[in-house]
Amino acid sequence: IDGNPVYEVDPRRLGPAEDRGGEIPETVAKYQELLRSGSQAPPIEGAWVNGKIHIVDGFHRAAAAQAEGKPARVFLANEQVL
Repeated sequence: IDGNPVYEVDPRRLGPAEDRGGEIPETVAKYQELLRSGSQAPPIEGAWVNGKIHIVDGFHRAAAAQAEGKPARVFLANEQVL
């Protein structure tokens, strides 16, 4: 992530989180509380695949952002202009 941009992205644009499932509710809740407090979670790592940003690491953070209606902070491993 060092020196690379982090983007704010609508978490609904991220995939394939809906296909993965298996998020631990307690972990999602921890990230939701962090977002509610105004703090930032570490960025989600994503990669462009077939025109969509796929989550590489950060499924719980993405679920928390979506539940809170907040943008997800995403670092793209393979850069493409948003």
